[in-house]
Amino acid sequence: MADKAILYGINDYATIRDLRGCINDTELIQQLLIHDYGFNEDDIRIRHDAEVTKTCFEGDITWLTQDTEPNDRLVIHFSGHGSYVPSDNDDEAVDELICLHGMDWHDPTTYLVDDDLGDLLHRLPSHADITVILDCCHSGTGTRAVTRSGEASPTLDALASLPVAGPHPVEGEVIPPEARFVPPPPEFRRPESQRRRSMTRSALNHLLLAGARDHQTAADAFIDDDYYGAFSYYLCATAAENPDATASEIMTKAITEIASEGYSQVPQIEGINQKKVLFGGGRFLQNSPSMTEETISSQAGTEETLSGKDLDAVALLHRMLDVSEKFIDLADRILPQNIEKRIGHSRDLDQDVYVAVHGISSHPAGYSKRWFDALSPHLTQPMERMEVLWSDIVNKRNLPLAEIQGEAELREAIAQELERRTEEIRERTEGRAANVQERAIIDDFLRYMLHPPTREKILRRFDNILRPLLQTNRNVHIISHSWGAVVAYEGLRRLEEVDGLTGMVETFFTVGAPLSISAVRTNLFSRVDDGSRPDFVEKWFNLDAVGDIVGGRLLEHFDISREYLKLSPYGCKTFLGYPLNVSCAHSSYFNPGNTTVNRGIFARYINP
Repeated sequence: MADKAILYGINDYATIRDLRGCINDTELIQQLLIHDYGFNEDDIRIRHDAEVTKTCFEGDITWLTQDTEPNDRLVIHFSGHGSYVPSDNDDEAVDELICLHGMDWHDPTTYLVDDDLGDLLHRLPSHADITVILDCCHSGTGTRAVTRSGEASPTLDALASLPVAGPHPVEGEVIPPEARFVPPPPEFRRPESQRRRSMTRSALNHLLLAGARDHQTAADAFIDDDYYGAFSYYLCATAAENPDATASEIMTKAITEIASEGYSQVPQIEGINQKKVLFGGGRFLQNSPSMTEETISSQAGTEETLSGKDLDAVALLHRMLDVSEKFIDLADRILPQNIEKRIGHSRDLDQDVYVAVHGISSHPAGYSKRWFDALSPHLTQPMERMEVLWSDIVNKRNLPLAEIQGEAELREAIAQELERRTEEIRERTEGRAANVQERAIIDDFLRYMLHPPTREKILRRFDNILRPLLQTNRNVHIISHSWGAVVAYEGLRRLEEVDGLTGMVETFFTVGAPLSISAVRTNLFSRVDDGSRPDFVEKWFNLDAVGDIVGGRLLEHFDISREYLKLSPYGCKTFLGYPLNVSCAHSSYFNPGNTTVNRGIFARYINP
């Protein structure tokens, strides 16, 4: 197998207006391919800014063609500016193009016209599944800037005078989206009637996902506390929710999401494999509905895509269905007979159980309600909520650290790793990120790791919650945060020794887990330091946000089902995508607005 991808993102253009979200787009696509579609990180090439040249593009296409086998998946993604130049043949009045880093209207080596791109793509092997994603002005024929509903559309001259990309906004500032479109010089412009793409074209050998119609521009917008292409962002969010959906289903949902957020662009899907699972790989769903019939063959042997009006109608239909489902869900919640079940306190033994395990610092009874409230709107079944409480046991008044043997050595080892991670964030934010007080982070945990009676008390608390559930054949979902992930992992491994447990931990989530710190791993119980997944845990998922210095990658050391790394630190002030407060990143997972985590990860695996 040779699944490969090339991801291009240009924020810093040499001669034309800069953008802000294109590099973030490549990171989104990379994470989607790795974590949801099984691509190998080593088989993904990422090119940014000055690296994105025509020569580089041609070399990457050659790399894609090497060693491919039937049903291998090949992906090309581009985020940047689009435009057009007069066509040098008779197929249409203008050639649409994507702007490479050194864009020069009079130098064809600095851009790729649609004919160039088509020729390069036809060099790719026909037996592979090829997906092309363009988050730019797709055809270059746009005369409208990106707008929200009710906003006026500026002229080409107004677009040309837009300022270059600036810094992140201050908190609360509303940032309008910018167009990923650069108007050509006056001598290259054509009336709109002459810029429309011909509806007749040769058959595509690939699946094309484009951010906008041929007369629209794509949005470079401030979303989720950072800059992204609206199309790339909602495509990735939709695909991550259901990676087994077909390309047409995912595009339909993405169109709906983009429309609901008020963007005027309507993404397009063209070419082959629309009824396959996104990115292909041989999985063809014969009975799956398609957003459009892929092509309509004419007697002349040409192929024609469906009109934009058809796509508008489908998008509207799906939006209406989505709204109706939300009303049904709301009615279900407010019916008196369902209220008790929805709030998570029912003792129905048929219900699944949500168990929270907190980290260090004081956590009073009821702390998990905030976590559960962020998750519950996305659940499709009632669920009982329970929680493990242990912060009171490691209170410094109960056990002074000075009495613990080995405290200084372990403290130093953990502190050095946290300091190294913090310094990386400070370097990436040019010194803007706040320093972290390691002592405040690890004091309580040292009492757990180094004082056996304290450890035993805490694990007994965990056991008292989990053992009865597993003895009564309950299906359990555990969300453990921070240093509580160590408690949960050791507690689950201890329960392997108990006979008669018929229940199952269907999903075990470790969130911002210090199991990524080598000094912590070496101080686990000797019988659980092999990294095995507990016998009765069905799936184990690890999450870590950008800038969360406590969490990190676990896959090399533990039997993880899937990892979600470099998650956006939702709700945090950021600089170049990195949080200015790492404590904010560490708690960002449970923000109610963080649907990427609560809907796209937690609920996705908890829902039956």
